[in-house]
Amino acid sequence: MNALKITSHIIPASSIRRLYGNNGGQLLIAVNSYDPIEGPGFEKETSCEKTTIIFAAANGFHKEIYEPVINGLNEKRERWNGGTMWALDGSNQGDSAVANQDILPDSYNWSDLSRDILQVIDYFNIKGPIVGVGHSLGGCAILMAEILRPGTFSSLVAIDPVLYPYKSKEFAISSFQLALKRKDTWQNRDAAKESFLKHNFFKSWDPEVLNIHIKYGLRDLPSGEVTLKCPKIQEHYTFTHDSDTLIETFQRLHEIQCPVLFITGKKSTTINPLDLALFKASRCKHGDLIILDTGHLVVMEKPKETGMSITGSDLSRVIFYTFSLQFLLTFENKPIAKEILYFICRQQSKESCEKNSSVCDGIIRNAIYEEGNNEKGKNKQIMESKL
Repeated sequence: MNALKITSHIIPASSIRRLYGNNGGQLLIAVNSYDPIEGPGFEKETSCEKTTIIFAAANGFHKEIYEPVINGLNEKRERWNGGTMWALDGSNQGDSAVANQDILPDSYNWSDLSRDILQVIDYFNIKGPIVGVGHSLGGCAILMAEILRPGTFSSLVAIDPVLYPYKSKEFAISSFQLALKRKDTWQNRDAAKESFLKHNFFKSWDPEVLNIHIKYGLRDLPSGEVTLKCPKIQEHYTFTHDSDTLIETFQRLHEIQCPVLFITGKKSTTINPLDLALFKASRCKHGDLIILDTGHLVVMEKPKETGMSITGSDLSRVIFYTFSLQFLLTFENKPIAKEILYFICRQQSKESCEKNSSVCDGIIRNAIYEEGNNEKGKNKQIMESKL
């Protein structure tokens, strides 16, 4: 097994942000670096620069949650010319939350995580090809980081990122209720694990990931008990205090020039997960989509498959285009269906589009009809040119 040297760092958070520490305090960011250790099969010299990967986690979790994925990627590092991997905790998550516990503001802005991702790159002077990987909150943040500073990343992997074309009260309310109802203190780590396993939320987790969460997601209290590193009130603030960044990121996906891989779970509880995932991919100039047999917590449920997806293994892919065309037949939102169709036709060969022309034509006719007579000629011309 290829070994990794893990180093923990505490660095200043970005000085450019929407929210600062209480009373002017300097927020800090906890970062782990994962450096490959020389051993059999390790090539120190290479004709091209090593690829760096930066990971950002979901709300309520921590950088170490990616370690099974990181270990899998390290084992296959020859496939992606792997160099150092990095993972960070947002300012109110994981070890960052512990470091900032006395100055955390009573609010949260998702774009600050994007700026802190860029801060990690700047602080450690990371050069060469950089791949950004983010899950949920982290997925939205990694996309916005590239929007804020175009050209930072050579490619992006957004794992069921939380971003919508409209404000989603349903998501915010359900997530808010989950966060505040969650038990957050236990007698010890064994008691915490026993409690976790009683809830469906954790039953689908990979056992290794759950053990990592028990080890790194909790901290010791002076009383001898353990509690969550991310306070549940901070998890609540993150869910409910910033919907603008989610919407802005969605609306600006077309600005991203580098390839973007979206990974989503077909059983995800985010709103309309499959059609929304297709729509997100369709808005990127170089978008692709993989659907795994998971819920929203893709990284926790299928770490091996997540890593395989990042490195391009076909084993975790679905027959995307066939699925998409069949799915579009029952898709009621015709303007969105049209956008997805554009994406499919950009990716497929001309022959494949012609083969599915009857399906495409039906969707196009419905889309034109729904959008009204004033735009009919214009849309028809555009869609025909796309095909």
